[in-house]
Amino acid sequence: MLIGLAYAMESELDSLLRSCDPKPLGSANGTPLYQIRPGIIAYAGGVGKVNAAMSAQRFIDQFHPDWILNAGVAGSFEDLPIGAVVAVESFVQHDVDTTAVGDPVGFVSTVGKVRFETSEFDRIQDILRRAGVPFVAGTAATGDRFMTPGARADWVQATFHPTLCEMEGGAIAQVCLRNGVKFAALKTVSDRLTAKENSAEYFNFAAAMEALNRVALAAAEALRGPEQPSAPPQKTIKSFQVDHTTLLPGLYLSRRDGDVSTYDLRFKRPNTGDLLTNPELHSVEHLLATILRNGPKRAGIVYFGPMGCQTGFYLLTDSRILSDGDVAELVQDACREAAAWDGPMPGNSPRECGNYANLSLSAAKSAILSYLNVINGWSEDRMNY
Repeated sequence: MLIGLAYAMESELDSLLRSCDPKPLGSANGTPLYQIRPGIIAYAGGVGKVNAAMSAQRFIDQFHPDWILNAGVAGSFEDLPIGAVVAVESFVQHDVDTTAVGDPVGFVSTVGKVRFETSEFDRIQDILRRAGVPFVAGTAATGDRFMTPGARADWVQATFHPTLCEMEGGAIAQVCLRNGVKFAALKTVSDRLTAKENSAEYFNFAAAMEALNRVALAAAEALRGPEQPSAPPQKTIKSFQVDHTTLLPGLYLSRRDGDVSTYDLRFKRPNTGDLLTNPELHSVEHLLATILRNGPKRAGIVYFGPMGCQTGFYLLTDSRILSDGDVAELVQDACREAAAWDGPMPGNSPRECGNYANLSLSAAKSAILSYLNVINGWSEDRMNY
């Protein structure tokens, strides 16, 4: 089970990062990613519907989450106290208007909906009640506008009767719906449309976010369920001791046996159905093995080959020659060379290979480039599972 915590701004994430020991997972198109707990990843996708949709889709494509939980600040159409927690039951998008062609206001034609309900709302409420969290159940209107008191706010309230207004949740809800990912949202009131100085209220949301982040993390942990026991059964081999339910794509030290170190080049998140095809697996093996065994560090290469589960590769090295840092640099350099390869596919003949017909240079380069985007900048201190 993997839960994504989706935020708009890094400032909304600050208190969460300070309260735990997050593992930075790099940045995807300007979206910073952090592993907060096993099976819980937080990201700040940017302000507005386009940023929210793009970052949610990229997160889904890369990590295949079971849930995305959107947390952040929102304005209130009701006179709720600053810092009040609102569990959002549904979203509308107030800036979608195709009424000129006969649609209801707010109708999203791609999915044929005005209102986007959150998933298992009764369960979300039960989680908050069991945690002793005071909250309000409500709805939210999403649009690319920072709402202030006035005619537009009055129209949104009269048309949709929302509890809150904000700028991202409806877009994330739509992306999750189209990808079959469960979606929930917890918001904290940052400002009130009932207050004359509501924009001034907005800039004092740090304490409210600190309280909300405690709630959001507790909710994410409840959705994820208990962590798997860390102690493996007796006689279980090393690779089976890795928790594949929380393992993310990356480059890891798998084990050491005397002078031989085994590294896990994990191209895909396990058990999602998103696997390397047989031609991809076969072709990456040919190309990277050729580069590694002909490169300047070839004396330290013992073996390179695919995993049977079709999610990555194992690289075995002589640790007397190559350190963990050397291997991190070596793998990134080899992937860059492979992505730029302009020669023929190595071993592409019936004499050289037992199944040469399913080799594809383009498939190899595409898979390697996707992996390079994950491990670019990877260092020795990120090699632990």
